[in-house]
This record gives sequence, C-alpha cells and structure tokens, in this order.
Amino acid sequence: MTRELRRVPWTCVWGRFAGSLEALEGGTPIALLPWICEAESTGEQTRVVSVADCEMCPRWEGAVQRIAG
Repeated sequence: MTRELRRVPWTCVWGRFAGSLEALEGGTPIALLPWICEAESTGEQTRVVSVADCEMCPRWEGAVQRIAG
C-alpha cells in the first residue's frame, strides 16, 4: 500500500518547527504552529510558511523519515 504525503511543512524535508515545546504539549494543532522553510530562508531572512504555502510550493520535497505509522 502506497501512502501519498500531504504537502505540508511537517512532511517536507525543508520544513522546520519554529514554535515552543510547550505549544506541542498544550495540544495546539500542528497546522496552527509556526513553521520555517529552509529552502526559502537566506542567511539573515527566515521565511515562515503556512500549509497553503507548501501546497503550491515547487520546492516541496517529502521527508519520508518524518512519517510515523
């Protein structure tokens, strides 16, 4: 059975979590937490992304190792 990854920050090889661990532990939905795109960030500029940004991004690349189950 092949599973297709959703095009979201937490399944992309470029996505990095930019929030606090307290937010995760508090039960905040992962889609509402801040994410950074390392492909779009430069040395001094950090690019915060949303789920919608990833759905349309030509650089999105699935990070299979991040998927559990």
